[in-house]
Amino acid sequence: MKLKNDEYNERRDKPAAFYKTPQDVVNDSRLNKLQKLAILRQWEHDARELQVAEDEGMHDSGQSGNRLHEIIIAIESLDIDQKEKGHESPIKQGGTH
Repeated sequence: MKLKNDEYNERRDKPAAFYKTPQDVVNDSRLNKLQKLAILRQWEHDARELQVAEDEGMHDSGQSGNRLHEIIIAIESLDIDQKEKGHESPIKQGGTH
């Protein structure tokens, strides 16, 4: 059964509130690959922002680096080609130079 649009949007906007691990997103059979990618990309963005805050001493969960690694592995496991995946940026915030 597919998710309704509002259910999908909620998951996309706040993935950590709905999924325990990034792999749970990958395993969610109600989502197609591009929806999974969008959710994981948002989670990646959130994790990068948290990592920046930790680096600047504003927050200290000590887990953003580990979670970011899990998210990247989950994205790679989707086996989506680079055109679909989009540009991956090397900077923490996920932007471009």
